[in-house]
Amino acid sequence: MSADRLTCVVPTHHRAPFLRRLLRFYRDCPPGFGFVIVDSSAEAEAAANARVIAEATAAGLRVEHRRIALDFVGKLALALTEVRTPFVMLVADDDVLFPAACHRCVDFLETNPGYVSAQGRTALLYPDRQRFAAMRLKGFDVADAEPFARCQRLADSFFSNFYSVYRTTELANNFRLTAAATDSRLSYTMPEMLLSQLSLIRGRIKILPAMHLLMERHPTNASFLGRTGERQQAEAMYQRFRACLVGELVAAGVSAERAGQYVDESFGYFRETSLKHRARRRPLSQKLNRLGRSLVERVEDAFQCDRARHRRLLRRGDLAGDEQAWEVAVKLMREFPDGIPG
Repeated sequence: MSADRLTCVVPTHHRAPFLRRLLRFYRDCPPGFGFVIVDSSAEAEAAANARVIAEATAAGLRVEHRRIALDFVGKLALALTEVRTPFVMLVADDDVLFPAACHRCVDFLETNPGYVSAQGRTALLYPDRQRFAAMRLKGFDVADAEPFARCQRLADSFFSNFYSVYRTTELANNFRLTAAATDSRLSYTMPEMLLSQLSLIRGRIKILPAMHLLMERHPTNASFLGRTGERQQAEAMYQRFRACLVGELVAAGVSAERAGQYVDESFGYFRETSLKHRARRRPLSQKLNRLGRSLVERVEDAFQCDRARHRRLLRRGDLAGDEQAWEVAVKLMREFPDGIPG
């Protein structure tokens, strides 16, 4: 296991308690890779983060502190150009990536050049619940040979590969394009969707049978906050998004007409000003067909752990081989749901 092949990049902003909890986890579960903390905090909060990082480095972790006063996507786009390891991954400061799965992902990508990203299983924890507290989130292989088919498959049944392991050059290029075509100050959803689509143009997605990511559900999650309000500059932002994605699809061999129709059908909801609209509108016949398909998939998912095409309760088999790290992460999130104070 080489520490020179993988870097974990952590964006943060005014959340020293969460950053302290994240790095405390890796003191208990040695990662075998280094960290770059990409910090857009103001002076006082950045100083608090620096103290957290000093604690972690004194405990033996390899952690760099990069202050970049840009928006979420912009600061990551810049930070990724400076990563020197061949593989890289992102993690939110309030989540946890499990080291064993991360290294398995690197092993997979090293021997499978047709894949753009690899990740394991993803779980969501409600730390205040005593029962039904952990959910297994959606994730399945996207292995179609053609880029357009891969894009269509994920648009039809979306899950995020934002926290996967990537080749550094590919992820840096995707972030460069996304930073130019979106504005994460106005919407987190649009950049995430563009990043996923760009990744599928580049290659396939692999889900490995290992617990990879634990996310905590709390009221300050970006996904939680982004469900209400208005989508500012909706039409102008959509046209930037559309131009980028259509251009990349055309470069991958899709006709401009077909690419444009696909983007409008799948992502035209970004034109709507209300953030309540988070998915494409479908006719009744398609809704009924998807409902029937989902019922069949849920039954099939109940008998295996390798994939999850719908959210479900976490099962023991989902944790096989990762029980110790899981227990450490859950204990920290339950004891410190708002992070570890200084």
